[in-house]
Amino acid sequence: MKIKYSGAQAAKYVQFSEKSFSWKFIEKPAIEKHLKPILKSDMQVLDAGCGAGRTMKLLFDLGVQEKNLIGTDISSDMLNITRKSFPNVKLIQADLPNLKLRSESLDLVVSNMTFNYLSQKDFKKTMENISRWLVRGGYLFLIAIHPLRFVTNHSEYFSNKVKIEKTPWGTEIEYHPKKISDYINTTINSGFDLMTVEEPIPMGEEAKKNLTEYKKYSSVPTRLLIKAIKK
Repeated sequence: MKIKYSGAQAAKYVQFSEKSFSWKFIEKPAIEKHLKPILKSDMQVLDAGCGAGRTMKLLFDLGVQEKNLIGTDISSDMLNITRKSFPNVKLIQADLPNLKLRSESLDLVVSNMTFNYLSQKDFKKTMENISRWLVRGGYLFLIAIHPLRFVTNHSEYFSNKVKIEKTPWGTEIEYHPKKISDYINTTINSGFDLMTVEEPIPMGEEAKKNLTEYKKYSSVPTRLLIKAIKK
């Protein structure tokens, strides 16, 4: 996964991310909905692709203790920002396919908007890693860009050609297209039972007040959500 970041771009991402429509009305409420029923304060949790820590903050709000949380990201600039807000959290700079963690040391792995930037090969290896890190009965929860999000022609859906996407915070990133079946089958083949597969749309009446963004995120699928349990 290749990411072009400067400290200034990381700072711009922070400003964007907390106010992002999709975070406020799709990802955040989806995480709350699906994790509240399973979270316990003593759970060992990995935030895979933690960025500047917005999902991490939500996990704290839901009851996860700092001492029980690990955050990892490929960007040192992002981790430097995260470290200022969460000095007691173990943070590791690494790409997910090569991250080293102890087997059966985690109860939950959360990844929000990261796996869509992994190649098929790296995604498969990452999922195998996650399965190894989780205890039996541990949970995987992921949200990724929906495979149809950047498809302008239906024939593109079956293409694995890498795309370079410009981000709202002023950088470029490699987007690796995957089919819905790729996400589902890789999850199953990595030793998980599926609990939920969703294509969430904006939630709540507040979201409808921004009609332009609401239509943008509710007229086509933009997010894919998978919740699974290790067999």
